[in-house]
Amino acid sequence: MPSLLRILLATPLLGSLAAAQVTTDSIVIGGPGSQSSELFDDPGLLGDGLTEASAVYVFTLDVGAATLELEVTNTSPVVPGVQNPLLTDVYFNLPAAITGVTLTSQSAIAGVPPVYAFTFDADRTDGVGNLRADGFGAFSVELSDTGNIEGTIANPDADTYTVPAAQLSISPVTFSFSLTGTLTGLTASDILTEFSHIPPGSRPSIAVAKFQAGGVAGASAYINEGDPCPSAGAVETLGAGCGGLLSATPVFPGGYTTIRYEGDTPMAVMMLRWSRTAGTSFIFNGCPIFLRRPSNLAGMFVTDFNGDHEVSMLVRNTHDCGEQLILQAFVYNPTRPPLFAEISNGLRLTLGN
Repeated sequence: MPSLLRILLATPLLGSLAAAQVTTDSIVIGGPGSQSSELFDDPGLLGDGLTEASAVYVFTLDVGAATLELEVTNTSPVVPGVQNPLLTDVYFNLPAAITGVTLTSQSAIAGVPPVYAFTFDADRTDGVGNLRADGFGAFSVELSDTGNIEGTIANPDADTYTVPAAQLSISPVTFSFSLTGTLTGLTASDILTEFSHIPPGSRPSIAVAKFQAGGVAGASAYINEGDPCPSAGAVETLGAGCGGLLSATPVFPGGYTTIRYEGDTPMAVMMLRWSRTAGTSFIFNGCPIFLRRPSNLAGMFVTDFNGDHEVSMLVRNTHDCGEQLILQAFVYNPTRPPLFAEISNGLRLTLGN
């Protein structure tokens, strides 16, 4: 194997740390950058195009006890004398390692006790029994008031609702769950890296709330946490390559990028590799290599009869907004493997919205 491959394929030995047993993390629904099922975005508005709605979800995961607690607070902006939106449905996702969930209790700090119906979908990607949130994809968990506006989650600071406050669940409202599955190493933050499955819809989201009976007109909408990144994604070409052109579309964490390779070697095996940020470029057989060592395998493909290949690839949401990823493609010589016939230019992807 050439020395270049030994360098690129090298895998560092990683140590491990025991995860904390109890962890907490939170996410804001609505506000700047959020999106609405009614297409009034940034911030997400109800169907009247005027009324803002928002909430905070706080997740507490206890790995030792195999429990999850979700605290939901309706924080919709208060306009005196105007109906404050009520939070009727809650959607969020769970890591695949959690294979079973049971709702064990639900309570409010005031008003009537909540009686939300709970549904769990262990595989939100299979198209079976999907928990859909109107354009925001399929989710793992749905908590729904089942259409009865009484007993829904209300903002404790509001002065006006569509029904008397005594008939509502005044937030924060707490839902408790028991879990089954392989929980070792999981944290509450892992929940907030899980996006809804697309399709259905076109707006992948970590969490969504449905709000109803808000504003003068009693409007409603589903609203998400907003764009994963505040800034636009970018793609920069590095170098000229040797025999092939690599390009990609901008992408955000948890989204898909379309990667296209245009070369001159038909029906050949192509290796696509990536690294976090660029390394110090070096020359191999007259071609610049931009990957940081060690790099990672993104995939193995076969060029078409023109020597080209196009693929849509998921950028996992374990990456952060603003993070830079480097891509480079290597096409094997069909007659002299494992030597390369072509090495592409490099790409620097800056993750954004």
